[in-house]
Amino acid sequence: MQAINEPLPLGKRIRGNYHLVEVIEIGVLSILGAGILLLLTMLMYFTGGSTGEDPESIFIVPVMGLCGLPLALLVLWGSYLLYIRLARLGGRLVDVLLWVVCAMLTSSVTFWAWSIFDVNRWIMAKLFYRGEAPIEYAWSANSKAARKAWEAARKAGGFNG
Repeated sequence: MQAINEPLPLGKRIRGNYHLVEVIEIGVLSILGAGILLLLTMLMYFTGGSTGEDPESIFIVPVMGLCGLPLALLVLWGSYLLYIRLARLGGRLVDVLLWVVCAMLTSSVTFWAWSIFDVNRWIMAKLFYRGEAPIEYAWSANSKAARKAWEAARKAGGFNG
């Protein structure tokens, strides 16, 4: 049994925070994606499938992928987290209005990204997450209500951490 003031091992702290699990996963997937992009670019270049680019430009696409892919994923993930937080605070009407506005502004990119993040979050929660907080999903009003009730119970109980 763990003493009250004794810090948790790093593995348990990571598995107890699903945002941390997700950000580590996004970083790993981004690096893997950039590596695959590098391999495909090199394969195209060395097999003669390139369009006559100079040898220095072979690394432009993977480097841009290494910078752009994580940035794009983090922006989409940030919008996903912001949407969940605002929908939880505002209730079902705000939830639907936010979804409609975001779908109109982004031509359904957010719908597909948030749907993928929901499926990913469900998988990561089943495989890795071991914390106490209920998992929230963009497309589940019940999960947002459960998280809101859990946070209210923690505040009423005097928990700060």
